[in-house]
Amino acid sequence: MKIMTIGNALVDLLVMLPSDDVLKKLNLLKGSMQLIDEHQRAKILQEVKAYPQKLVSGGSAANTAVGMGRLGMDVTYVGAIGLDDLGQFFKNDMEKQGVKTLFESYPTPTGVSIVLVSPDGERTFATYLGAALSLSENIFLQSIHNENFDCLYVEGYLVNNEEFLTKIVHSAVKKNIQIAIDLANFAVVEAKKAYLQHLIESYINIIFANNEECVAYCHATPINSVNYWQKLPILAVLKMGKDGAMVVRGEEVIHVPAYDVQVVDTTGAGDLFAAGFMYGLSHGWPLQKCLTVGNFLASEVIQVIGAKLTEETWEKIRKLIRE
Repeated sequence: MKIMTIGNALVDLLVMLPSDDVLKKLNLLKGSMQLIDEHQRAKILQEVKAYPQKLVSGGSAANTAVGMGRLGMDVTYVGAIGLDDLGQFFKNDMEKQGVKTLFESYPTPTGVSIVLVSPDGERTFATYLGAALSLSENIFLQSIHNENFDCLYVEGYLVNNEEFLTKIVHSAVKKNIQIAIDLANFAVVEAKKAYLQHLIESYINIIFANNEECVAYCHATPINSVNYWQKLPILAVLKMGKDGAMVVRGEEVIHVPAYDVQVVDTTGAGDLFAAGFMYGLSHGWPLQKCLTVGNFLASEVIQVIGAKLTEETWEKIRKLIRE
């Protein structure tokens, strides 16, 4: 399976908070994703400068692309970066992970997502999109014209640019490319629900949603939303954290429990879960096995800070999957 992933190219700045008091002081809702401007970015960075920090390439679709690349899949990432050191860092880091890249470059600074990690592992995002906002459909259209992609994987954050997302989805449908979307964050779903419903019910083939996103989208927890998803011609993959994951496709409903591990930081858990699930799907594996691989990747990443795993961990993952 040849996959294109597309999303906001962001460098993640992970900040380990000593308590949630900092979130209250900054007026940030725990667990949410809030778009910020240059002024807010400076204010937050000033507030958290004394806490432990780590810089990595990020963005939801980028994290999933890295997981796919590390598993040996044929994956291309499309995004927009600035003509700056952070942009070059992002590009180099993605390619080191086995991901092909197609970037548009702009004078605007590369986007940064400040990921505030609470003591319980929950993440709150303050995101400055920067150059990511300038991404056009041109590089995407050129790429699908020149190459035969089987699947387009998009992050839900792109719904903030409805015109752009509509254009690429329509173009993918015309080329008979399957479309997968991760709902990204409950706040995004709540803000763009009407548009998302139109998109999902008309064009999407595969949807990934966690507990909060599922509730925001269909007013029901994953367990109680089965009837809703069964009415749609869609493969619904529902991520339930410590309760594992579930897939709904017509009359088929499959649940797989989570791995019991120590949670350090949930950054990237859903993104790497999606990479593992799509890896299994691309090999034609049973849905139960796809869920198991997704859960396994998620269980590995929540034991470390950030969404990146070591080479040793990836080798262990690849070995276990082969077996």
